[in-house]
Amino acid sequence: MLTVDTIQFTRALGLAASVIKRRNVIPALGAARLSVNGGLVIEGSDLDTTTRAEIACQGTTDDFCLPDPLRLRDALRQAGSGAVILQAGGEKPTLSAISGDFSASLATLAASDHPGAELPDEVEFTATLGAEALGQIARVMPAVSTEETCYYLSGVCVHRIGDW
Repeated sequence: MLTVDTIQFTRALGLAASVIKRRNVIPALGAARLSVNGGLVIEGSDLDTTTRAEIACQGTTDDFCLPDPLRLRDALRQAGSGAVILQAGGEKPTLSAISGDFSASLATLAASDHPGAELPDEVEFTATLGAEALGQIARVMPAVSTEETCYYLSGVCVHRIGDW
């Protein structure tokens, strides 16, 4: 059993889902991978880009892939409780999520099916940003192009200014 803060969990699910395409032919590409490694690690990938968010947690659970993480995120936002209890595993690959009056049992996929499960040895870019910096980046994200032919417009340029 795993306990996490609802606000942190929903934000991390949203970050991981930001690179996941809305309609995927391959179920694992529409899923976020959740694993416990000192904290709860949530990964999303579209084979070109992988996002990874790590949040504090209490307890442990099996690694798994959560199909359609935005649906769970939206349900938990409506529940409005301070903590989410997650329990994965059992005879069937399922996830039990409880938050306040909200309770759900969701089908899961094997963690090894997720394409972001094997990251390269060398990390090309690593950043640790606070809530204020993430808020500024989130404000410009709607301007990012989703047109594949305009690959040079499909990102956000972050550069250092002065002591920042």
